[in-house]
Amino acid sequence: MSEAQQTYLAHLETLGIDATLLGVDHKGTVTSSSVAVEAAPSPTSRLPRLLLGAGEVDGQGLPDLEMEDPLGRGGMGVVWSATQVALRRRVAVKRLREERVGPQAEAQLLREALVTGALEHPNIVPVHTLGRDEGGRPLLVMKRIEGTPWSELLDAPLYAEQQPADPLRVERHLGILMQVCLALEFAHAQGVVHRDIKPENVMVGSFGEVYLLDWGIAASTRGGDDTGLPSLEPGSLVGTPGYMAPEMAAADMDQVGPRTDVFLLGATLHELITGRVRHAGDGVFATLTLAFESAPFEYPEWVPGELADICNRACRADPERRYEGARALRDALAEFLRHGSSRALAEVGWERLDALEHMVGPDLRTITADAIQIHALASEGRFAFDRAQQEWPGNREATEGLQQLLELLIRYELSHGNVRTAAGLVGALPRPRPELEAEVKALGDAQVLRRQEIARLEKLDYEADINVFARPRRRLSYLHGLVLAVLVGGLTVLRSLGMHETSYPDAVFVLAVLAGVVAVGRWRAMARHTANEANRRLFDSLLGSLTFMVFALGLGFWGGAPYSVALAMAIAMGSACAAMNAVFFDRRLVWMTLILAVMAVAVLVAPELRGIWIAAGGFGAFISSGIIWREVERGEHRSQRLRAGVASPSAPASRPEPR
Repeated sequence: MSEAQQTYLAHLETLGIDATLLGVDHKGTVTSSSVAVEAAPSPTSRLPRLLLGAGEVDGQGLPDLEMEDPLGRGGMGVVWSATQVALRRRVAVKRLREERVGPQAEAQLLREALVTGALEHPNIVPVHTLGRDEGGRPLLVMKRIEGTPWSELLDAPLYAEQQPADPLRVERHLGILMQVCLALEFAHAQGVVHRDIKPENVMVGSFGEVYLLDWGIAASTRGGDDTGLPSLEPGSLVGTPGYMAPEMAAADMDQVGPRTDVFLLGATLHELITGRVRHAGDGVFATLTLAFESAPFEYPEWVPGELADICNRACRADPERRYEGARALRDALAEFLRHGSSRALAEVGWERLDALEHMVGPDLRTITADAIQIHALASEGRFAFDRAQQEWPGNREATEGLQQLLELLIRYELSHGNVRTAAGLVGALPRPRPELEAEVKALGDAQVLRRQEIARLEKLDYEADINVFARPRRRLSYLHGLVLAVLVGGLTVLRSLGMHETSYPDAVFVLAVLAGVVAVGRWRAMARHTANEANRRLFDSLLGSLTFMVFALGLGFWGGAPYSVALAMAIAMGSACAAMNAVFFDRRLVWMTLILAVMAVAVLVAPELRGIWIAAGGFGAFISSGIIWREVERGEHRSQRLRAGVASPSAPASRPEPR
């Protein structure tokens, strides 16, 4: 025997109830030799006699009731179909079973008649009359109900695993329970508690009528009043164990009241939901022990949370924590039914969320699903959850579903680096998630730093790109060559005609003109904001090389070197500067270096032809640099077309430009 059973057994012993004598009748109601119903002194003697039979009865006139076939049998009595002769209407007559005839059984039947007759309500079977037969035994004449016991209509639970609930079926059975609540609300207003509410004691008529039956253990909670209704008997253990409230199992009459019937309503709702009674033990005593404890029940996930909360609140062990009455419970059920469309929308949202989780998979880094499909499912799910919340702000399933959906989307967007989208989703979360906010902020900060680093690297790349300003630089090279050829050629012609002998000033003048051309080119590049650091350094290197050439001429003049030697030294200095440019900018500039070097040697070898060597060599050197810049420009164009082709695979391949 468990500790709980030992505790309950000790409690029963304090009440003088022998647990070994506990049993249940055919309807599951507790019976015990320790529980007796006091019989009223000769109660039937004051009841009117009702004649039973067909036609005249032994010269006493027409009978009151024409008995027909039995409609059903109970533990105490039999219900017969009959015709009330005076009104020619079909009625139901409850009589005691032959083997149960006795003072206690008569008192029980009279008790039921007294309570039922005092409660005139559409959901309680009307009592037409109470009388006695020829043997002095009581007869209870009631309205005949054409219908089916509610218990026979419950062929399956309302909510089953992997089986969607039928909204019409849920609405029908909860509607029946709400009508039972109406009957109890009226009874409680009259100070009467039923104490044996269960589907078996509810009749559903052919036209949807609902009747709460079997008021045999009902009692008045207003002890000592003058209504004549039976009152609660201290220490009595009565009721159906599978539905009992804990105060009933404890036989604590001080706690029995309207909230006791609320517990029984909740236990009935539990059976509707799960298909099983609230307390299901192995035997009467074990079941009563469970009722004595009345622990809360954890419903499976497929049962709506709102309905589970209603059921658990109605079945709280502490009566003060239950609904205050049948009306409050009925209002909660009505509210639940009104939320049906919201729950349906939430269910659609959960279906989309499940499909989305399956599509995304456990590892967001290895997603193979189409992003369009993922966002479509996410949009549908979010719309369903949002609409469900709009219709019913208290829909916890919709709130939780939206929370999980948005969290999944946030992680998905973060895995793809979409910080802005993720940040917007974080703001839409029903419940804040500091860890997700921290992840979004961390990734955002990392992306800012990355963009800054990329911008810095792109700037460095741009500043070092020799392809920038290639076309103007090519034209400037041609101009250099042309200016040099014209100036030196002109001086050579004048020398050949004997009109002018070239010397140091002429060379300085030519170099100054070339420096002016370079300076103008540098100014134009800077003014257009198209020059970068590479171009600035290239222009500066040209200006520097011209300056060093002037410096070499100056050294030659100061040292008294022959003009041709100083000129060759200056050209060699220019060749060295061109070599440095070939190293730092483009290796093809080595051709310019070689041309200048050959030109310097030629000036030393044949100084008399120095004008021709300088004009031709200088022109060739600058033309070669122009050709090099043209190749640089073409290469950049080919790279751009190649990048465009990679970005757009459907674009036709471009032909290389002819050389």
